[in-house]
Amino acid sequence: MNYRISFILIVIALIISIYVGFFELRKPPKTDGENLEAPWFYDIAYDELSILDITYQDNNESFTKINGQWTFTKSGDKVDLNRWSGIPLLFTGPRSSRLITNDLTNPEEYGIDNPTAEYIITLKTGNILKILVGTQTPDQASSYVSLDGRGSLFLVPASWTIAINDIALNPPYYDPNTADQPIIGP
Repeated sequence: MNYRISFILIVIALIISIYVGFFELRKPPKTDGENLEAPWFYDIAYDELSILDITYQDNNESFTKINGQWTFTKSGDKVDLNRWSGIPLLFTGPRSSRLITNDLTNPEEYGIDNPTAEYIITLKTGNILKILVGTQTPDQASSYVSLDGRGSLFLVPASWTIAINDIALNPPYYDPNTADQPIIGP
């Protein structure tokens, strides 16, 4: 065998062993806590949603799914799909930032005793979930939420509650003049 080829193979083996020694073997071992994903606050199939009721401040809006079309419950008017299209997906359940407790003994500390918002989800089966939205965390990044009747308290992204609350403040009324126009940019 040629000395030149042997020298090149030894250099390549040396480079690989240095890489493994410095980068791969120095990584800290993974603990079980690092492999855990954030828990789901709740998880519902999109097709199971039937009625969505949103109460925020003094505003209340209710929406019903009839033959695959979302309408305002009281009037039966169609919703503006340009504003509504992603909202039911939000109601299928957010992944929480973390589970605070499974035994909520002090709901007033998190604003759950006097919630800032309530979301009532009625499923096709007739089962009802009532979501109580408490205060936001001090950094305004998350909101405290709880399912009524369960003792758990979760943190969810504040953007989730803000998006749903906005539907109660600014309902997606159907406007035939703009309904067929695509949304282009911000």
